[in-house]
Amino acid sequence: MSRTGSFIAAQRRVRHLNSHELAAAIGYTNVVKGARRILALERDGITVPGLLDKIISILGLDTDHVHSLVAEDRREFQEAWESWVNEPVAPELRVRMIPAVWGREIVPPGLSNDEAIAYASSRAVERQQTYVLIPSRREEIWCYPTGKTLVRPMKIGEVAGPFTRLRGRGERGFVFR
Repeated sequence: MSRTGSFIAAQRRVRHLNSHELAAAIGYTNVVKGARRILALERDGITVPGLLDKIISILGLDTDHVHSLVAEDRREFQEAWESWVNEPVAPELRVRMIPAVWGREIVPPGLSNDEAIAYASSRAVERQQTYVLIPSRREEIWCYPTGKTLVRPMKIGEVAGPFTRLRGRGERGFVFR
């Protein structure tokens, strides 16, 4: 649970409001959806644009204090992600079998980073399929059938490797890695 989420949940409870009552006070016409968003903020620190400011206003909270908690949560998340992304991992090679379906191939052991890139690129050209080499959690290298390669560094919170996303209604859906 994030510091921000814990603080919001505690302040909501002090005012004897449940998540549905707070959602109604914010102005959600779909109170269940609003309550889900409030609970997601409290549990995971995840929010939609504007929701946090509305909660601050409705609950009469100190804006500077809440934004300092948000900054602490972001700093803590960034530090944890940086620690995780710098852990060494075995290189992975993924191949696009058909649209939205990715398979895995073994990277021959003992290759340097440049040799692994050359290997993945030659496989892509030879098999006329897109390959993605994942040498670390910090980057992925896309190798195309044309021989072109593209190095894609990961942004904070991203996980290296191609994925397929099936979307459902609203925020629902599944991600396959």
